[in-house]
Amino acid sequence: MSEIKGLILAGGLSSRMGFDKSLMIIRNKQQIDYLIDMFRDFKIEVEISCRKEQLDSLSEHGNCITDNYDKIGPMGGILSAFDKDPYLARIVVACDMPNIRNRDIRKLIENRDQTSKLTCYTTQDGFPEPLLSIWEPSSYNDLKEAFLINNYSLIRLMNSIDTKRILAESDDIFLNINTPEELNKLN
Repeated sequence: MSEIKGLILAGGLSSRMGFDKSLMIIRNKQQIDYLIDMFRDFKIEVEISCRKEQLDSLSEHGNCITDNYDKIGPMGGILSAFDKDPYLARIVVACDMPNIRNRDIRKLIENRDQTSKLTCYTTQDGFPEPLLSIWEPSSYNDLKEAFLINNYSLIRLMNSIDTKRILAESDDIFLNINTPEELNKLN
């Protein structure tokens, strides 16, 4: 079984939020700490993918991987993690998805298919969710090839490679928070 690490994608610009979304306070806890604690419950070491300018604020929360790819979205964080160690699988979660629970991570791990390039949840309509998924080391070359042809869409990539899909119990787990209004509504 390939070793696995958690990867929290926190390198977005958070332009609509106006401040770093990974540091949002949700249910009386910083979101980044909530996610780190969730991985610790499974005894999974976690890394935080971030931009260089976030290192000071995020390194106090855990081990950071600086994104090596600018302006390509979540693919850059996943590629940067594989650049660091191409032999580790990564459970990828976005820092702005507050409805992810331990049971969601457990179900993902229990349904992991290492013979596929990744294991992911799908929405009720069947759309794959790249930001709550397990990317196997075998997906690294596919990610690099997509990058080289300027195809930064993880969903497009997921639809073209061998992907094990798990139907989510509810699309609520895919909620992401992008604006102060959405954050206030949640809290």
